[in-house]
Amino acid sequence: MLSRKEQDREWLLTEKDKFDHEHDKDGNGILDRNEILAWVVPTNEDIAEDEVDHLFGAADDDGDDLLSFLEILDHHDVFVGSEATDYGDHLHNLDRFEDEL
Repeated sequence: MLSRKEQDREWLLTEKDKFDHEHDKDGNGILDRNEILAWVVPTNEDIAEDEVDHLFGAADDDGDDLLSFLEILDHHDVFVGSEATDYGDHLHNLDRFEDEL
């Protein structure tokens, strides 16, 4: 078990690594206005891209980079478990879609 001092040091090293590799985009050792804004109010773009990759990987059976109604229906469990579909809530509004999403 780590002592409190070791835990504090481990936390500090983790946060320093985040500062250096995630927050300080230009690597100058200080955070400018835009870097602070990106830290405080991060975009969800990376999360959204990961979720899209997951949904397409699980449901795009023919590999055409389009999801048909039948592909979504066949993989209903994947979509109901996805935050991207608001855990299936968006699937109740299918009249908004024709053949492809």
